[in-house]
Amino acid sequence: GFEDTLTYTLTVTATGNLNQTNVKVTDYVPGYDPARPTSGKTTYVKGSAACVGAGTCTVTEPGGDHLITWKLGEMAAGTTRQVTFKVTVDDVEGDPGETVAVDILNAGAVQSDRTPKTPSNQVITPVTKVFPVKAAKPPKVLPHTGAMAEPGQLAAGAVTLIGLGLLLLAGSRRRQRGAHRA
Repeated sequence: GFEDTLTYTLTVTATGNLNQTNVKVTDYVPGYDPARPTSGKTTYVKGSAACVGAGTCTVTEPGGDHLITWKLGEMAAGTTRQVTFKVTVDDVEGDPGETVAVDILNAGAVQSDRTPKTPSNQVITPVTKVFPVKAAKPPKVLPHTGAMAEPGQLAAGAVTLIGLGLLLLAGSRRRQRGAHRA
């Protein structure tokens, strides 16, 4: 639902026979990617952008451009690295009885000195909220105040480069905020 935390993990693989130098992964905070204007808005969790495991890692937190950058240095042919970050899903306003449904859309990109910028697959997280109707006297059964769409099957596809380069695969998982407040 809204206010849930989404954790995105981007997996970079040096797919060819050559080492990749100056590998850089970039990802917009979902909701601020110019290529995905229909996405629901999210708020970046400060300090959450990081690299998984050992290796060179320089993180640039998102500024006014909402762009996160991970500089991974050199990656040997055939190796894999992961980067991660967290956001919370921005809450929405609505009228009693209204159902608001949005998709949080995210895709990262990777590039190196050898390989031009290559996008990852897009991850879609559906989020739904039903606004409660205030009854004159409380009903015997409390109305369900928060509806939660089950996370759809996360896209497992990825963009492959023919013969050379880098592959970036995006995935996410969701942690619910807990009880919805009426």
